[in-house]
Amino acid sequence: MLIHDLVVNDFYIWSGEGFAGAFYKDTVDELVNNGLTYPRLVYKTKAFVKTQELSKKLGNTQYAFLAYRTFKLPEGVQKEASRVCYHGDIPGASKEFMFDTFTTFKTGEEMVVDGELAAILKNTRFSKFFTFSPLQANDTPVTKSMEVNPFDL
Repeated sequence: MLIHDLVVNDFYIWSGEGFAGAFYKDTVDELVNNGLTYPRLVYKTKAFVKTQELSKKLGNTQYAFLAYRTFKLPEGVQKEASRVCYHGDIPGASKEFMFDTFTTFKTGEEMVVDGELAAILKNTRFSKFFTFSPLQANDTPVTKSMEVNPFDL
């Protein structure tokens, strides 16, 4: 049974507390199906139900808060793997920049990235903070799985 089925008829939970929420897999599918890049997880934390009344109604349902980066790239943009070098110019990230939970760029160090990440960096507000260069003969870009279990905390 989906949480929706449990709470759709309970006005307090449905609209007042927001516990009907979005299912993370549905959210990811909707974003990708509507032309955005695969969401890249930036932050997650477990959410706790603290009142006895809500806990009783929701049972063993688990909640997590997730923050993603996702981008709408220009149509027809090339998604070619590349070498990138972070300049260290983003305020508050002079030594390193955590792009997502899987990818951290260290200032002045070249890194090989897959085609989608290269396209994101080249075609968004981040482009001015990176230098791009072609892959070298021994470079093998690795496409990391961005799928996460929000309850593995």
